Amino acid sequence: MQYDIDFANINTYELDDHLILLKQGANRIQILNPLAKYIWYGQKKGIPVEAIATEIAENFNISHSLAYQDACSVISNWTQELSESDSPIHNVPQPKEAELPENWQPITDTVFNFPRFSLRLRCDSRNIAEQIETILGYEKTNSIDETDHIIDVISQENRFLIVIDGVIGELANSVEYAVLMAFRELDKLHGSREDWLILLHAAGVSWGNDGIIIPAASGSGKSTLSAALIRHGFHFINDDIIPVERSTHKLIPLPISLCIKSGSWDPLLPYYPELPELRAYDRYGIKTKFLPPPKDKHRQTTYQARYLIIPHYEPGSDHHLESVSTVEGLQTIINGNSQLHQRPNQPLIPGKIEELTNWISQLNCFRLRYSHLDTAIEMITKLVSGQEVVRE
Repeated sequence: MQYDIDFANINTYELDDHLILLKQGANRIQILNPLAKYIWYGQKKGIPVEAIATEIAENFNISHSLAYQDACSVISNWTQELSESDSPIHNVPQPKEAELPENWQPITDTVFNFPRFSLRLRCDSRNIAEQIETILGYEKTNSIDETDHIIDVISQENRFLIVIDGVIGELANSVEYAVLMAFRELDKLHGSREDWLILLHAAGVSWGNDGIIIPAASGSGKSTLSAALIRHGFHFINDDIIPVERSTHKLIPLPISLCIKSGSWDPLLPYYPELPELRAYDRYGIKTKFLPPPKDKHRQTTYQARYLIIPHYEPGSDHHLESVSTVEGLQTIINGNSQLHQRPNQPLIPGKIEELTNWISQLNCFRLRYSHLDTAIEMITKLVSGQEVVRE
């Protein structure tokens, strides 16, 4: 049996002992394990599945029928996935320009100079302005010179318009949601640059100039771990969105407040005794507080990524910091909803995927299992300080 695969239409990239596939025009990648990679190259050379199965049976000491069944299953899976990855490209509707209320005037006008862009925040409610400024946790300036972006928060009876650079971004029906949406739009602006390699959904800290990426799904404790680390001499990058710049492969920081969910308030109380005094917001149905990072004189505009640490909090578990493959690091990044696309539904660029694999292959990837923050901090500190604490 020979499957009909258009090998000429598929780009491949080596990463460790795995193989990454990108079908031309597709908007996602596929990762093959070593066995699937072996079968892939065999099929590409025109070797029949029966012959490939014979080699697998001899190398792994299994029956030919089982090897043949496994080979057919592997090929069937990637054939189906490659077909599914060729998803249609849709035209994304253009946002509408805002129709601002006639004679609208803000009563607050504040500028923030972030590491890579400046923002002007204008509000017609002092209450909303003060809440946004508080949860940003970032120093403001008095300059009202031309800025890169403008966020206007406009009150209209019982609703609030969030307008970004003259375009309506969100419509809120309460003061609380107006504040939260303005905060969320800032993250979007941080990731709106056109020169990133990947937009990481991850937390990030640094030790000196060495950037540490903490990728994980929402609710995994990455923000909690980051908050504890920056209380112990680490420098803060961001706890949610981190662009990786193309060509330089550097992490672009946005050191605004960390979003700390209610389940993390007690564990972080020894590090942040001011937590009980912070205002709680209902964010996506979860009580959340915005924790301003400690003042940091070390603040930089970029950090070179060196480590990737996958956290796994498990009460009562032993503590382990184990080296893992860069493939596992990449898979964790992808599973955590990091963005490979420059725009939604657009095809991936082959050159960009090659650059991505080259970048991640240079990272030191680890999995951290812990039950106490103090021990996790100690293990990570020893690691980045050159003291071996890694169990292979």
